[in-house]
Amino acid sequence: MLNIIKITGLSMSPVLSCGDFVIVRRTTRPKLGSIVVAIHPKYGQIIKRVVTLNDKEEFQLSGTNTNSISTQEMGWFPRQACIGKVVLTIKKST
Repeated sequence: MLNIIKITGLSMSPVLSCGDFVIVRRTTRPKLGSIVVAIHPKYGQIIKRVVTLNDKEEFQLSGTNTNSISTQEMGWFPRQACIGKVVLTIKKST
């Protein structure tokens, strides 16, 4: 299943910018280096890059902008928190 999500905020800038759209393919198996959509209990739906995986099937995320929420603050995500992987970006027209 595919979903279309509009990017809000600057946490993934310059890779993803506010107003861009991404096509997301459903998966609960994030891979290291992939950009994924996940659900965080405090921050809700977020789009970040997978930076760490462990043997408990948990993962950690990071934004590409220095103003992004820190990896430590977000903590570990269970595999089930992953909604999907970004497979295509549609840049906003300028």
